[in-house]
Amino acid sequence: MKTYQPISCNYYDYLLELATFKKLVSIVYLEHKVNLEINSIIVDVYTKKGIEFLKTKQDIIIRLDQIVSVDNKLNTNESCSIK
Repeated sequence: MKTYQPISCNYYDYLLELATFKKLVSIVYLEHKVNLEINSIIVDVYTKKGIEFLKTKQDIIIRLDQIVSVDNKLNTNESCSIK
């Protein structure tokens, strides 16, 4: 598996907001170099061993750097730099 690339802080905050409000969203993500799309509610956004993930209501776990878009908002995959 390729090295994790942190996403932008703003996009991470956006995902947390969606999880907080339990909004049904469309999630497009890469799996084995193929774009997959699901409609679900984000129930958790978390970090494990330095890699960030989201968990859907259907218990699908997605690495945040594999997300293409959520609710039609593109993930630019810009890293989150903390100063």
